[in-house]
Amino acid sequence: HGGGPFASGIIFSLDAGKTWRFEKIAGRRAPTPSVCRTSSFIYYFGTIFPFWSSRRPVEGGAWEEPQILSKTFARVFGRYDIASHGSLAHVCWPDRRHDKWRFNPTGPRIENCDIYYRRRKDADSEWGKEVLLSKGLLYCYAPTISAEGDNVVVTWAGIQKADRSHTA
Repeated sequence: HGGGPFASGIIFSLDAGKTWRFEKIAGRRAPTPSVCRTSSFIYYFGTIFPFWSSRRPVEGGAWEEPQILSKTFARVFGRYDIASHGSLAHVCWPDRRHDKWRFNPTGPRIENCDIYYRRRKDADSEWGKEVLLSKGLLYCYAPTISAEGDNVVVTWAGIQKADRSHTA
């Protein structure tokens, strides 16, 4: 795929698919983009390195400068996921910053992913602090998220503990 140039954007219809428009969001690579809508904003998410997000008002206008969500690879062993409800956007992702990779002479390497979460209110100028959700797990991956009001649910696959022959 070379070194670029890259652009990320959305293609959308305001008339049930009769006509379509394109909007460029950023001159960044985003091979696995996602989008969600809150009360006041459309949020765009892009991965590879780094994991980033941008938004623009629902009524139109310019896309904000992309904000970095994580400077680690966000699509390791699965995917990130997004949800929105009311004026809140939520995101969770697998992250390898604390990878517990261990040499395993009897099989494949043993490694770990963590699950992180962030949220943003429409009124906020930046994303909230990262929250490590998977503390105490040996490894986890493939998170999904759902949100309604103040209720947020994140699911994951993984394991709490295993012997040395178990691999991710």
